[in-house]
This record gives sequence, structure tokens and C-alpha cells, in this order.
Amino acid sequence: MGAISILLAMIACVCAVGGFVSMSQAPLDVGALALACFLGILAMLAQAAAYQQELRTYLVEEAP
Repeated sequence: MGAISILLAMIACVCAVGGFVSMSQAPLDVGALALACFLGILAMLAQAAAYQQELRTYLVEEAP
């Protein structure tokens, strides 16, 4: 991942934690579920970026 992607992911995490902390008690369960979904999506994006980099490296090595 590039530096800008890491910076944006860090900002998104800070915003997510800030939103989770500022919630009242009533919607806390929904907030926890939303936070879990957010972290899952972030993990999938990181996995896709790593896979794309690996694929690019493989294609460059196999090029004539």
C-alpha cells in the first residue's frame, strides 16, 4: 500500500473510533456491528492491494 493509502486508512480508523466513542448507550450494539463491518472492509481492501502487488510482480517477471 502506498503512503497515501495508509494515511487515509489511519484517518478513517480515527474517525470510526471517534464516532464509536461518542455514541450513546442505545445504538451501541448497532455501532459495534458497523465498526466490525468497517474493519472487515478495510481488511479486504488491504488484502486486495497486496494481491494486486503480488500479481503485478509476477506479471513483470514473466514478461518477455
